[in-house]
Amino acid sequence: MLVAQGLIPAAGMGTRLGPFTHAIPKELLPVGEKAVIEHVVEAMQLAGIEEIVVVVSPHKHGISDYLGSGRRFGVNLTYVVQDEPLGLANAVLSGEHVIDGSFAVVLGDNFFHPKSFLGDLISYHIAEKADATLGVADVEDVTRHG
Repeated sequence: MLVAQGLIPAAGMGTRLGPFTHAIPKELLPVGEKAVIEHVVEAMQLAGIEEIVVVVSPHKHGISDYLGSGRRFGVNLTYVVQDEPLGLANAVLSGEHVIDGSFAVVLGDNFFHPKSFLGDLISYHIAEKADATLGVADVEDVTRHG
């Protein structure tokens, strides 16, 4: 039950981060010295995922401009357009025609540390022979999250 592909939903509007997201997609906002979506791609690559599907909306050209083919990260990126903002489940479904088998989903605006967390979660998923595995974290103040 190898997890060979990743899917990054990155089609959201980013309204809670306005006015910053009026000029730049939320996935391109910096965390440290790189865009948050770059951290996601690196975590997937570190977990052994080399085929990644990025789901974008029609107006988010900046994401493909920033990430390109994925070559500089050691991965292959495919872009899929979610034509209408119909939510996260629909964004995942938008990648259906390019996903083949088990895959990991990490939101394009999620940052987690250490980056090995994704690989550890996938190892757990495989060891448990799970149909699905969800990674969560404790937070002190849930009102600060979407």
